[in-house]
Amino acid sequence: MKIIGLHIYGFGKLSNFTINNLEEMRVFFGDNEAGKTTIQQFILTMLFGFKKEKMNDPNYTPILSSKYGGKLFIEEDRYHIRMIERVKGVNKGEAIVVSQEGKEYGEEVLKRLLNGLDRDMYEKVYSFNVFDLQELHTFDGLELNRFFFSTSLAGTKDFFHLEKEVEKKKANLFKKSGKNPVINQLLLELRSLEKDLTILKGKNDKYIHHLEEKEMLEESIRYSETEYGDQQHLLNRLQELQRIRPLYMEKKKLSYEQNQLEGCKKFSFCWSFKT
Repeated sequence: MKIIGLHIYGFGKLSNFTINNLEEMRVFFGDNEAGKTTIQQFILTMLFGFKKEKMNDPNYTPILSSKYGGKLFIEEDRYHIRMIERVKGVNKGEAIVVSQEGKEYGEEVLKRLLNGLDRDMYEKVYSFNVFDLQELHTFDGLELNRFFFSTSLAGTKDFFHLEKEVEKKKANLFKKSGKNPVINQLLLELRSLEKDLTILKGKNDKYIHHLEEKEMLEESIRYSETEYGDQQHLLNRLQELQRIRPLYMEKKKLSYEQNQLEGCKKFSFCWSFKT
């Protein structure tokens, strides 16, 4: 699915505003308060609906129009174009999807077109906002590399924090010289029971009872050690991804430059759209 155009009835400061013929890459730039974020939020609203208004959220109620909403034009594939229309107060704010043949569909068709993508995932994968940029000055070189790597793969912060969470879980399970981690405590308890078993071998009933406890603890240790191994494997995988990140980023850069060169050769010129 690709967005190829939009028309805003009224959204924030924008009214009766149209953008047509959106290409594979289109850059929007301008001064502060020019409307760049407004367009971004309009697209989010058309795809995922009007958000419940909260006290500190930006207000995009139209300034110059009584009609709050607009249309989004999408290309499902090269032969099928659909229009998504959403207006607050009309159809309970739900989307109306119109095919090229003029047939109207509801919100369920839009969800199918989005293929399971929700607002939260969209903002993580396709949106890089000013607040994320403001955090960069607090990172050292290694953290900065991890931050950009996480952005390119799975969203702004998820991957960045995952390695630290794995390390923390691993430390909670076992430390070579530790006493509090789960496996360490189980080992101490096992040693204590083994000492007791030596004393109680002649007392059959107690011996059997402690033997059963010992077997349960050994099973717990095996389970914990398996989990520890899984966490170690995941950590190794994360470190390997971090190691190959420069190659991945270089590949992306070269692919982008190749696409740009092919586009220029095809049309014999390159241009950018300004709004």
